[in-house]
Amino acid sequence: MTLIEKIREILGGFLMIGIVVGLPLSINWYDKYQVMKAHPDIDRVIKLTAKVSKDSCLWTLDDVNGFNYWYKKFNFADEIHVKQGEKVLFRVRSSDVTHSFAIPQYNIGPLEVPSGSIINVEFDAAKKGKFIYLCWLWCSECHGDLKGRIVVE
Repeated sequence: MTLIEKIREILGGFLMIGIVVGLPLSINWYDKYQVMKAHPDIDRVIKLTAKVSKDSCLWTLDDVNGFNYWYKKFNFADEIHVKQGEKVLFRVRSSDVTHSFAIPQYNIGPLEVPSGSIINVEFDAAKKGKFIYLCWLWCSECHGDLKGRIVVE
């Protein structure tokens, strides 16, 4: 192996390490800082993911990704608790098919959430109560299960 080949191999290794480490770090940085910078009046960010499988449909607060999509048992986000007066940013994501997101009592949506995409939905918890959130778009046979409540206390 010549010196040039050794240098190329070392540089290639550094490049791969940079990609493997740098990409997740940059995504995490974007999620934490750039999203909040774009929404400066937000008190809290809630990541909500829609997931459909042959035996269940659910909204979850768990991280759904390519590594755990098929085998993990995700927790159903049937109630999300927020404080009255809190300004919440929902980062709504679809992990599989096109979904939609709506909070009818707040006249939010229905907003289309394409597969693999994230939409930002601002929610001002001005009044106390329980408010339904749901998928408005027919996405599967268990579509009716894609609903939950936002409890403003």
